[in-house]
Amino acid sequence: MSSFKAIKLLPTMREARDHLIKLAGQPERWSATQPDSAFKVAQPEEDRTRLVPQPVWKSSCQFTIPVKSDLEVREKYVNFHGHVRVGKLLEDLDYGAVLAGYLHNERESVEQTFSMSLVTAAVDQMFIHRPDTVPDDGDLQLNAHVTWVGNSSIEVTETVSQNDSPILNAKFLIVARHAKDDRAVPVNGIQIETNEEREAFEDGEKSKQLRKVNAQSSLLNSPPNSEESVLIHEIFKNSIDISQRTFKRQHKTDSEMWMEDAILKSSTLWFPEHRNLYNKIFGGHIMRKSFEHSWSNALEFTKLTDAIVTPIFIDDISFRRPVSIGDLFFMSSQVTYTQDNYMVLRCHAEVRNVNSVIRETTNEFYFVFSALDRNRAPVAAPKVKPKSYAEYILYLDGRRRFQTFIKCLQTVNRGSAKL
Repeated sequence: MSSFKAIKLLPTMREARDHLIKLAGQPERWSATQPDSAFKVAQPEEDRTRLVPQPVWKSSCQFTIPVKSDLEVREKYVNFHGHVRVGKLLEDLDYGAVLAGYLHNERESVEQTFSMSLVTAAVDQMFIHRPDTVPDDGDLQLNAHVTWVGNSSIEVTETVSQNDSPILNAKFLIVARHAKDDRAVPVNGIQIETNEEREAFEDGEKSKQLRKVNAQSSLLNSPPNSEESVLIHEIFKNSIDISQRTFKRQHKTDSEMWMEDAILKSSTLWFPEHRNLYNKIFGGHIMRKSFEHSWSNALEFTKLTDAIVTPIFIDDISFRRPVSIGDLFFMSSQVTYTQDNYMVLRCHAEVRNVNSVIRETTNEFYFVFSALDRNRAPVAAPKVKPKSYAEYILYLDGRRRFQTFIKCLQTVNRGSAKL
């Protein structure tokens, strides 16, 4: 299967994507009369004992994003500040994760390899080290490799760098599904060969356990803890005039904004140009649209005319169901928590098929943005203030995610200090 291995040698993400589509047996053009996958599907291997564990190097791949050397690419990757667009990198990271997953799950033939569909299920804690990366400083490199596997899930660790300096790092959780029946199928095990690989695998196992703990302690499933209950009661008391003995009239200061006013909504239609390998909407494109939608909300929320609002952390992106070509896609982002110059935004995405009146949740996204002046000094963001109980729960959820961000930031700083 040497042609599939050749993906490793492709210099750009675009060539890698085109090669993968060709191997998958996808048609050159999408047709409304045949919208579903056209895979040359064999029966996937469902006995994991017959699958051979693969070494980490088997999935390792590197691609160039020529933001300096290719003016056409540069035009697509630069934002209005002259910095590299993080949203475009989200698309490339999604490609890189799926490519690494397929390299890890190489089979005897192309047909057997593509008897499974590898799709993004979640993104864990993406830290953006340099949101002000400038294309003139050099082309970008994307590195991806598998670091952990479960029965039907794969963790892919990725880094985007420029001149060997990291711009961002992320962990993608990929799941394997039967290409036709949409049920879980086993993936190849992983062969650990170095201490570094073992440490990365153990971190992946910890992440799996943490996802379970977070699901159990979610504010959708469990009430606020005692500290959080005291906090929201204090916020509530500061919102009313206790001397008037009424709960109807709530107030805020000039430096605060009601959470209900910190919402931005938009919708879009999905077209065939946005399709992935399986004729569903490409997950990386969904991430980019939701990220840029939330960024717009952060800019509108701060209303800072002499400052820069930049992304710094992306936490817990989840993909709950696929989005089809022709679906109506709705995004609603909301500022749920602020502290100093930081803002936590939640973006909820749902979809409605044009032949139905029912909306279904497809994604949840959580982003942290920071406000800085032209000299990179912090600029305080307005404080967001909840009114209803649902908003208080969102506020606490945002606060928890901000605390996660702070822990990650401290870990990154400690790692930098050791260098």
